[in-house]
Amino acid sequence: MPTGRVISLPNYGKVKCGKITKAESCSVEVENYFGIPFAKPPIGKLRFSAPQRAEPWAGILCEKSVKKIPLQSVGSLNLSSNFRISKNIFSQKNATEDCLYLSIYAPSIRKSHPLPVMVWFYGGSFQMGPSVKFDATALAAMNEVIVVVPNYRVGIFGFLSLGHETECKGNMGLLDQLESLKWVKENIEYFGGDKNNVTIFGESAGGISVHMHMMSPLSAGYFHKAISHSGTANMPGVYFSDQQRIVTKLLESLNIKETDPSLVLHQLQNLPADQLVDYNAVQFRFGWYPTFDNHFFKTSPEMATVAKVPFLLGCNSDEGGWLMALTTPNFISGLSKQEFSHYARILLRKYDKYLMQTIDYNKALPVLIMSLYGRMMGDCIFVNRIIQTSQANSDKGVDTFLYFMSHPPLHKHARLPDHIGTDHADDIPFTFGLPFLPNSLKSGYRFSADEAKLSKNMMTFFTNFAKTGNPNKPLPLETEWPLYNSESRKHVEFTVPSIKVGSNLGQDKLHLYNKKLAKL
Repeated sequence: MPTGRVISLPNYGKVKCGKITKAESCSVEVENYFGIPFAKPPIGKLRFSAPQRAEPWAGILCEKSVKKIPLQSVGSLNLSSNFRISKNIFSQKNATEDCLYLSIYAPSIRKSHPLPVMVWFYGGSFQMGPSVKFDATALAAMNEVIVVVPNYRVGIFGFLSLGHETECKGNMGLLDQLESLKWVKENIEYFGGDKNNVTIFGESAGGISVHMHMMSPLSAGYFHKAISHSGTANMPGVYFSDQQRIVTKLLESLNIKETDPSLVLHQLQNLPADQLVDYNAVQFRFGWYPTFDNHFFKTSPEMATVAKVPFLLGCNSDEGGWLMALTTPNFISGLSKQEFSHYARILLRKYDKYLMQTIDYNKALPVLIMSLYGRMMGDCIFVNRIIQTSQANSDKGVDTFLYFMSHPPLHKHARLPDHIGTDHADDIPFTFGLPFLPNSLKSGYRFSADEAKLSKNMMTFFTNFAKTGNPNKPLPLETEWPLYNSESRKHVEFTVPSIKVGSNLGQDKLHLYNKKLAKL
């Protein structure tokens, strides 16, 4: 296949492959298409509005890399002074309001049948998270799938709501994701993809988004399978019934005295974007989230009917590591008994009372207390809710597959203390096959031979699922991944040297949260 293939999209224009990439030890080349608009730029009068269908363009679009990412601020990340993040994680280079573009990674092989499609929604607590750091070359090349990575608006630009009866209903970021799925359904066949076999997958806020699309009547028919990494819609603090309190603070800070929502919206649309980003960073660490809009959400997530599409989801053993860095000044050195009680009380009322009754703090080192707090935080916010979701979906007849990653990576995206094992997002480099990328695309990551094997097997599981709705077909692995149900409660554990099958994941913790704590 010649470099720079040009594809004609009947309703839009022409787009040219900007770059050809390859995975190590794989002969299949991957065509990279960057900067394809799937909606009009959400600027001016379209700021805070639902995305509008993209317009046709003249000439041939050809970008060699991701040039635009959503406007965002990472100033809200009040990280421990000892916490060091790789520079490429939260880069703001090329951040702009004009961000509704997508990238496509398409194997250059030509099959007699269209290839399955996987659409990735990035994480970042709905406040940040550019698509630029997710290179899908290995995932696409080694598994014969097409991967689409759209941008979506985040922070105040993606989730401000002036009320569900106003023009600014909120959830613009979720609607951006939906608009990208509509674009995929209309156009992916021209890249060799199957519009009738689309899997949405995402991590953290992206995983929450996946679950929310399963709950929205607007998204029905635009995807056929779903994968959530470390994120479900029932997690605490990810959904607001309304945003009146923080909107009031916003308007006071900006000296906007209008009360008519239309006039308020007009003033907000005419402010410099940087002013809104600055407010987003200074006033709220994490302030703008999905909310009830009577449009994307017709009811609250806990009351919504979930689409009966095959669902694969899971989490990591130490999900609380990042959250500790956000909330705990002594993240590296550890916590005293008094500090533990303070933070535990913030995280979950009554939990600190239970632990004060059961732990001998005179024999526990501060770093061990910190480790306990991190596990508690991860279990409370992630593990518990993911298990609840697995059980609820399985009980409703949805084919559900659960995973748990316990292998701590050799190389991490941040300098972490030894008591942090498999942290939030540590599974994503394995999901995208980073061990098989050339060094120029690895972003400094290093992997052992066992980790490369784990990554290959994880990719096979996930792409099997994308192809058939069953992670065991069409390419069976040594370990068979069992269906999850409330009786056997089986899952797979991603670890080295080999993947295992386990059962009753987190049942003791579910009992603690739902039974013991309720009696304190």
